[in-house]
Amino acid sequence: MLQLSGFHPKHGIIVAAPYEQFDGNRFYEPQYVRAYRARMLKMIQLGRPGFGLRFDGRPTTVLIENCDLNIAVVKYQLRSGISVVVTLSVDETGNVTQCATISSSISEDTQIQYTLDLGISVNRDRRWAYPATTIGE
Repeated sequence: MLQLSGFHPKHGIIVAAPYEQFDGNRFYEPQYVRAYRARMLKMIQLGRPGFGLRFDGRPTTVLIENCDLNIAVVKYQLRSGISVVVTLSVDETGNVTQCATISSSISEDTQIQYTLDLGISVNRDRRWAYPATTIGE
């Protein structure tokens, strides 16, 4: 995963990403804004992984399916005879689940090395938050 974001009525837009928070003081600097927005694309181009569960190896035959607005499925070959299916889903409360299934078509034992990378920055942009109100206001 390279970025997760969601809206909260009190706290604004909440963002989880493997890089630092956007500097809101530089919002009107086009070069900074473009570079920040291009960060995820550069991570992909440089082969830098995001966060979450990942398996060692270079995936091949990658297929990405957007099954619904809240579910994506990524299928790939990890190596000959080893395939991986990763399902990313977001429930109605905003919880994110990453589930991986590894399948083997080879007869001998094999080991799959993996990393659970939780190196993320979680931050919020309050510009998009509604002011707190009570009933009757």
